[in-house]
Amino acid sequence: AACWGAVLGAWPVIVEADGGEALVAWTGHLPHAVARGVGHALSCRGPRGVTYGPGAQDVARVADGDVATWRDLLLLNRHALLGTLDEFESSVGALRRALLDGDAAALTRWLESGAAWQRRLHRRRCAARARARGATT
Repeated sequence: AACWGAVLGAWPVIVEADGGEALVAWTGHLPHAVARGVGHALSCRGPRGVTYGPGAQDVARVADGDVATWRDLLLLNRHALLGTLDEFESSVGALRRALLDGDAAALTRWLESGAAWQRRLHRRRCAARARARGATT
């Protein structure tokens, strides 16, 4: 476990066999599929001949990877991934409704929810790094 913490900043967790697919769908496959989806949209409809900002560059980094490998991964875990896509579509729908309605309060709640998740993730990553330093010293 200390090796993974030191190398990746991640710590193994034990999950029931039937929960592993959903966990991987949420933590790996959904972010990758969404990043590829943004890349697809930008490729088809995005402006040409421009320099994309840091947000698009971050998405491009996540979307990188061998197409055949990701095709196979997404197909192998498609049932769990479909459930996460339903939840993601619901989240994007809430964003769309807030924008359509000009609802600043709903948009603020939507943005704050994502920011709160990012802060929790950052705290966990920092804690994992601290544990890894303690395990390797």
